[in-house]
Amino acid sequence: MELTAAQQKYFAYWLTRSLPSNSLGKLTASLQDAQVNLPSHQIDAALFAFKSSLSKGAIFADEVELGKTILAQRAEITVASAERNNNFFEEEMEKLENRSEDVKAGLEKEQCDLDAEIKLRKNESKKTSRLDEKVRLQRLIKDLEKRRSEKRLNLYQAQDDVVEKNEPLLAKVEAMLAQKIE
Repeated sequence: MELTAAQQKYFAYWLTRSLPSNSLGKLTASLQDAQVNLPSHQIDAALFAFKSSLSKGAIFADEVELGKTILAQRAEITVASAERNNNFFEEEMEKLENRSEDVKAGLEKEQCDLDAEIKLRKNESKKTSRLDEKVRLQRLIKDLEKRRSEKRLNLYQAQDDVVEKNEPLLAKVEAMLAQKIE
């Protein structure tokens, strides 16, 4: 009886779903349907694998160089995964750096605006002849200088926040690097 490709896939699926991978019944069923005769050493190796408590089954390869093909595919997957992870890391670091630059630029602009206003108020204070107006302007200048100092502190705090946000990302990458591929 000749099976179509779809039927072969169905029976292969049925065998994998109906019997556990370390079942001798699965090995027997697979050998009955095999279109090649396995050498005795391969059958002995499969029986040994099925008897092992650590076994999750066995794979029979009927093509020459299949092991090398699998290793090559594994290497390709590893390289692709490393590239994807590297791109993700670079993108996330760039986002954090851009955010840091945006926050820094905004705070520096506010500081420049305060510097300009302080300079303007100092010039007004020099030009006025009324003492009460000079005192009022000096109070205003002191308030503006205090706000400028707060902006500087905010700038440093924002930079520290970016550094703190980098840490979880770096820890995540380190954890990903520690993973083993199976």
